[in-house]
Parts: sequence; structure tokens; C-alpha cells
Amino acid sequence: TPADVLAGNARWCVVEGDAMTVLASMPDASVDATASDPPYGTGQWQRAESGAGADCRAVHRVEEWDVWDPAWIDHALRISRGPVLSYIPNGRVEEMLAFGRGLSLATRLLMWCKTDPRPRFSGQPAYGFEPIVAFRALTGGEVDWCAASAPRMNRDNDATGHPHQKPVEVDRWLVRLATKRNDVVFVPHGGSGTAGEAALAEGRRVILCERVPEYADIARRRCASADAGHNHRAPAEQFGFNFGGGAK
Repeated sequence: TPADVLAGNARWCVVEGDAMTVLASMPDASVDATASDPPYGTGQWQRAESGAGADCRAVHRVEEWDVWDPAWIDHALRISRGPVLSYIPNGRVEEMLAFGRGLSLATRLLMWCKTDPRPRFSGQPAYGFEPIVAFRALTGGEVDWCAASAPRMNRDNDATGHPHQKPVEVDRWLVRLATKRNDVVFVPHGGSGTAGEAALAEGRRVILCERVPEYADIARRRCASADAGHNHRAPAEQFGFNFGGGAK
């Protein structure tokens, strides 16, 4: 449970539930840092028709919950003694920097540089980076960018099937920037557990929240493996996940 992790009786836990509900239940200043990849732009691209000679253009279907909502950040700042970090949409950079300045927080823009971004067929440049905002000072002493390729199904052994899985090396970099060994990291939007694996690999404790049971189960397996010191990256089929998704 979260209480066990906070007390030092466990190194990790995965809570199934809504991020805002779990955040609201956490005590003030109870964790050392919060790091998250909240849902945004995670809908599916769908083609209107298929078959020979079909129109190859696709439309982006967006679920009702699939919106950028920074409301969780207020709770994250409340429960965290140290930094709060979040991946953010490219179009929200100035908004998030202004948010931090408005609260007089030390605010830093970080970058995940994508070494092989997915191509775009509209003639526009491919998205070669993803911004990350950090509220409160970072003390990790490293550069403010990290280059890595996103895991992809049928290509990378660490791909879990989550449509927007982040590279574990990027989350390990964020953990090092924001925390020290044995600190507690809270992850409100846990996905398939990349941030949990990263925190444990860096010698931190972690509380991870995920609302989708299938991803929560994958996250538990990854955290258990990382906690046991298994540094190998298991193939996607080990997680029992359907290959129907893209490659958190």
C-alpha cells in the first residue's frame, strides 16, 4: 500500500484508481517528488476506408477523457516536498511556464529528444521532441535533455503495448534529476509502469497509480522485476498484452 512505501516497509506499490482521487487521499508533503505522463493526444488514428485504392487519410478519434487537464498539478505540489515533473503537449509550453512563474516556483523546461520520431504524412516535420516541465529546483546535475527512441511493438523487447510508452532511460534521467537514493516518487498516471521501473532501477521507492486494470497489471510485473534486480527487458508477450496497440 502507499502507507507501506511511505513508512519504508515496501519499495513499491501500484494502486488501481483515478489519479485525482488517489492524489486527494495523499497527505501533505508525504513524497519527495511527483513525476507523470498525463493522458493527452492518446486517441487513435482511424482510416475512413480500407482496401486497394482506398483513401489513405485518417482522422484522429479522441476519447472524452483525452484532454490536457493540469488540475492534478495542484495536488502534486501539495503532496511533494520536492519537484513535480510532467510531460506536456508542445502547444502548452508557455502556459505551463507561466503557471510556474505565477506561483513563484523555480521552473525548468526539459526535453526528451526523439532519435527516430514517427513520420508524418501531411508534409509537416515529424515531432522530434517532447517537452517536460519541472516545478521546483532540480539538483541532479545533468544536462536538461535526454535522447532516446520510444519503444515500438514488433521491434523492441521492452515494448508493452501501451500506445504512448516512454523510454525507461528517459524516466531514469528524470528520477536522477529530481530525487536522491531511497526517496519516494509518486506517479499519478502510471501507464504500463515505465516510471515505476525507472524509479526502482535508480534505487528509489515508488507509488504508482493507474486507472486501467490491464496496464496496472503490467506495471506490477515490471515493478516486481525491477525490484528483484532483474535488469533484463522482458518481451511484450511476457506481459500477456495483445499486440494490437502501438508502443507508457
